[in-house]
Amino acid sequence: MATEPTIRASLGARALSLGFLLVASGCSARENVGSVVEADGLRISMHPVCAEGEMEINITVKNVTSRIVTIQSGVPPWDHTPVGTSFSARAGTEPLKFKPIFVPIGRTGPIHIQPGEEKKGDVPIVQLFPSISEKLKATPVSVQWSYTTDLESAPMVGTLEIVKDPCLR
Repeated sequence: MATEPTIRASLGARALSLGFLLVASGCSARENVGSVVEADGLRISMHPVCAEGEMEINITVKNVTSRIVTIQSGVPPWDHTPVGTSFSARAGTEPLKFKPIFVPIGRTGPIHIQPGEEKKGDVPIVQLFPSISEKLKATPVSVQWSYTTDLESAPMVGTLEIVKDPCLR
């Protein structure tokens, strides 16, 4: 049985395409492979994974065009800085306390992504929201995210609903 959690994603401000694949297993637990957002020639995939016993959000950015995509001034989405990607989370109606992590980089760029190239990184979601694993024992947690680049004026906005901690079997 896979250890990845169920994710339901919704999309905010921009008209982006979003795809889901729900996998049915022989048990009653719901499991999901991941969610995908495409915009500006980039496909961004996010899903929770278990890494060294701690939940993280694994992020893949892929250039789906036949040309180089360049982010002139920005950071990859896993560099969760106020100028790149931001996160908030709720367990039901209760907001989870956010603990900022200071990434030792500022605005960077340009970032060149070749046709078909993938770049990957992880966000330590348990460090950002220390109570997330405990909350997931009782209720799903919605993680809202926003990723800003200079490719479009409006940020990409989405929600991952994590049903269970992927580190718990």
